[in-house]
Amino acid sequence: MGHDVDAALLATLVVGALRRARRAGEDLAEQARQADQANRSAVWSQPPGLPRQHLPGAVAGPAAR
Repeated sequence: MGHDVDAALLATLVVGALRRARRAGEDLAEQARQADQANRSAVWSQPPGLPRQHLPGAVAGPAAR
């Protein structure tokens, strides 16, 4: 688990996605899907040449797929 600015930004994005889905009345599986999507978009949108510090799917885990 990271303890830097990137980790804080990723956590903020994922929690925001969870809250948005919950407030929209989505079920738990859809909430997890949206959190995973936020995680993946944040990870893979990093500029080329930077190390990939986060693993896709690490937030929602394999059960959400």
